[in-house]
Formats: sequence, C-alpha cells, structure tokens
Amino acid sequence: MTKAAAQILVKYKKLLSAIDELCEKITKNSGGGITCHKGCSSCCETGISLYPLEAFNIKESGAAQTLSEGNERCIFLENGLCLIYDTRPVICRTHGYPLLYNGAESLELSLCEKNFTSANNIDSSLFIDMEKINTILAALNLEFIRLFPAYQKKERLNMKEIFKD
Repeated sequence: MTKAAAQILVKYKKLLSAIDELCEKITKNSGGGITCHKGCSSCCETGISLYPLEAFNIKESGAAQTLSEGNERCIFLENGLCLIYDTRPVICRTHGYPLLYNGAESLELSLCEKNFTSANNIDSSLFIDMEKINTILAALNLEFIRLFPAYQKKERLNMKEIFKD
C-alpha cells in the first residue's frame, strides 16, 4: 500500500473514531433512551451499500475471515454477532441513533424504534448530523478512488461484493 493510501485510511479511521466517540456521548447523555450496543443486530440487513473506501478497509483488515453465507441478513452477522464490529462501516456505526438529514424540503430525523420509547422529546444535542459525516466520507472516498482506479467501477458496493474481484 502506498503512503498516500495509508494516509487516507488513517483519516478514515479517525472519522470512525470520532463517530464512535459521538455515539458514546449520545448514549451517555440519552438518559437510557439509546438501546444500541455491541451484540444488537436489529438493524443488520443484506442491502447495505458502502463506498469503495469502506469496502477496502473491511477487506484489508482481515476482520472477516469467514462469511456467514446464506444468511438472509448481513453476510458479516453470525449468531447475532458482527464479525467485523471493529471495522464496521459508517452506516453500521450510526444506524439506530437519532440521525438528522437535510431532506429536499425539510430536515428529517431517523432513529431506531427501540430507542427513546418512553420519551416525548429528544434533545437536539443528541442528533447526529449525517450531512456533515457523509460529506467527509464522500471526500475521503474520492481521494481513495483516485489512487485505486479499479474501485472507480461502482460508486457504491453491496456488502456481498466486498470480496469479489
């Protein structure tokens, strides 16, 4: 791997770390409203797509030596546990938390139905600004595909495509 590629991965991993810290802060300050945790697989699905940078990070990490073939949910889910938990992509780290998106006509909030079940209002300081995160992620991915033209074939990859070369 070139020095430039390694630098992009370092930036990507810093983004993942910042997201993890933000999620920990939200969980701590939610007053028990967040039920997301390691081992919860309620939102794990097969149709998740990733940027090539995210797919490359998972592949290069060696985290998923075995895949859960035939799993109707996520190929990285085995007995309800994520095989790539430490290298899981942004969508897996944030899904379920209160996510704020800039919609076409208004702001949109998305969150897991298991979170904040007894609260009437959610403090806006607990929202994750996905526009900001996705902008950073998209910029890092552009840097990545400039270095790896083979990854320019698809804008996004389904998780099942990660190990197909």
